Amino acid sequence: LSMMMIAQLDLGRADSAAAVLALLSRSYPTAEITARATGPTLTWPRSTPSAAAPTGRAYHNALGYIHLAEKHPDAAVAEFIAQDSVACSICALPDLTIALDQAGRTDSACSVYRMYLTAPSARRIDVDLPFLPRVYYRVAELAEARGDRAMAAEHYQKYLALYRNADPGLQPQVRDAKRPLAALQTDRR
Repeated sequence: LSMMMIAQLDLGRADSAAAVLALLSRSYPTAEITARATGPTLTWPRSTPSAAAPTGRAYHNALGYIHLAEKHPDAAVAEFIAQDSVACSICALPDLTIALDQAGRTDSACSVYRMYLTAPSARRIDVDLPFLPRVYYRVAELAEARGDRAMAAEHYQKYLALYRNADPGLQPQVRDAKRPLAALQTDRR
């Protein structure tokens, strides 16, 4: 669900929250899913066995992305922090960085990006596959904004290395990353 939500958010589709709610209701048919002014809430009837109610990473991850889609990044931060990180020390970090970034807490986002990029994990490939390009690109943007040209160039290069043989549909993103890198390299000379 989180990958679908990320794709919808990348496209700027806040209506993705409704689609996610629909998917959740199919996944958990006994759930009553409501959206209130304070944000989405998932509840289960008293007759539902407690084992049937979702908890842990998937539940908090889904609520976090719903909050992001509904433009409540601080609530999303709380949900992503609530994810179970015992089994996977890095799994929640990319989600958390997105929420921190949207909440305007870029210093915190930078710290969590650094943790994500440096922490060892047996689950690295599972998490890197969908998130690593976005992380490299965003770290480059944030470093450039802070005036850390070397770090910005390094992370744009890492992003481009991942996409060096990208499909034609990704070439606009590749060109978008080449422009600031070229500017950084030209200014350095």
